[in-house]
Amino acid sequence: MSRNRDYTNSPMVTMVRLSPNRTPSRDDIIGFAIHVTGGTGRVANVLSWLERTTTQASYNYVLDDWDLGLCVEEAFRAWSTSSRAIDMRCITIGVVNSVASGQFPISERSQARLIDFLVDACLRNNIARLSHEGDNANLLLKWDRQNLPLHRWTARKACPGQFLVDRMGAIAAEVNRRLAEALGGESNNEIGDDDMITVRNVSGGEWKRGTGENAHLWWYDLGNGLYPINGLFNIGGKTYHFDSRGYMSTGSVVLGRNRFVFESALDAREGALARIEMI
Repeated sequence: MSRNRDYTNSPMVTMVRLSPNRTPSRDDIIGFAIHVTGGTGRVANVLSWLERTTTQASYNYVLDDWDLGLCVEEAFRAWSTSSRAIDMRCITIGVVNSVASGQFPISERSQARLIDFLVDACLRNNIARLSHEGDNANLLLKWDRQNLPLHRWTARKACPGQFLVDRMGAIAAEVNRRLAEALGGESNNEIGDDDMITVRNVSGGEWKRGTGENAHLWWYDLGNGLYPINGLFNIGGKTYHFDSRGYMSTGSVVLGRNRFVFESALDAREGALARIEMI
């Protein structure tokens, strides 16, 4: 079972200028930090600026209406978010603004291309769902609830600008809709006492054990390198939770305002949801 060991880069890339401002390692990718560049130029201009060692900053990617620039390969940590913890776990992308002030808006075309990029990156990195519960810094590093962290939580900056902050939920919803289609399932109705928590249907896969130190854990292989991760999934009429590595959870898992209690997992089929408790 692959855990992001073989990193790839986006097939949407049209321009490559690799920045020296990077760390040659990272942890497993589980989310995205979306930034605005603060200017109205083109990808090439931003990449040129990030090539300088004196800049002391970088993104994994830079996007505008026409180009997607690769600045730091996904196998490496970019220096983007004023937080090592975020940059180690997230692909970072700077989107060029259509207006370089106020709410720092981006164009409709850039929004559409950003969503295309996120869907592809999720599929390549086995991220089954984007979680977004609003502009709430208390969710920082709580990856099961928020894997779209905001730069403004870690530095005194407006980034990514109010325009994108207001649209982050809609962006996540559209990405999740496309991911559900790619994984062969749709969103069910909400579960528990929190309308932010949904369950996704998946089928046609095969339960498998982990290996080595994870031999006691179970995961659900959907084929083609895909598997459920970071959320609740309905498999064969039963509800299961999978953690950020893709392994089935046992015991209790807190999601939103609820505690989900799962059975033991001597056999994968025994690890289904037993009960939900309000917190």
